[in-house]
Amino acid sequence: VEVSLKTGSVLNTLEVGTNPEGITGIGNLVYVANSGPENTVSIINASTSTVTHKQVPCDVPHDIFSGNDAHITLACRGKTVYSADYSEILEQTNGSILFYGSSLDDYKGRIDLEVQLGSTNGTRMGTLDASGKVLFLTSGSSNSVFKIDTESRALVRHVLLVSDQGLIGISGIAYDSGDKRLYVGRFPKGNAGEFPDFTGSGTVEIYNDAFQLLGDFPAGISISEIILRD
Repeated sequence: VEVSLKTGSVLNTLEVGTNPEGITGIGNLVYVANSGPENTVSIINASTSTVTHKQVPCDVPHDIFSGNDAHITLACRGKTVYSADYSEILEQTNGSILFYGSSLDDYKGRIDLEVQLGSTNGTRMGTLDASGKVLFLTSGSSNSVFKIDTESRALVRHVLLVSDQGLIGISGIAYDSGDKRLYVGRFPKGNAGEFPDFTGSGTVEIYNDAFQLLGDFPAGISISEIILRD
């Protein structure tokens, strides 16, 4: 949907792929990661209002980023296929990160992870720093954060967030490049054990670049997004 920021009115609607998730823009092109079974990214030409689709070699494309160098990074969640009654996992793949130049025809490389990516409640699972060269991605199911150097296309750090407050899962992540602080949304544990309580108030934890916990503050129920403002 193309919306006028002045009037709030809808200017145009365009059909993309199944289950659109992340979105980013480079020049007059808009890239949309579609998390449906086709594993595609839709490319919208804003000048001509035309849409093309590019199949990508990963499972469940979810978040897509473009830095100041106009290079594209695509984060794929990985898939889980269940039996008809959901009693058995038939197939499962882990998360992966794909790197491109300024177009999806310019493939540069990938990082394959040992866990699935994704936020605990299915929302955006990553944040790019102000330089566009450092990407933080979350794995809510494994309570992990991955720090990626998009320039060298390398995994810099994989950190397991262990809480002494009984917090679990990850939803919502933001990075303050000036203060070098990482903000991560967490859930309380439910009564059933190692499962998040989606009805209880969440907590935002604050980490430095060494992933040392500096503090935290209470937040609302089922944190979805963290946005930093001056």
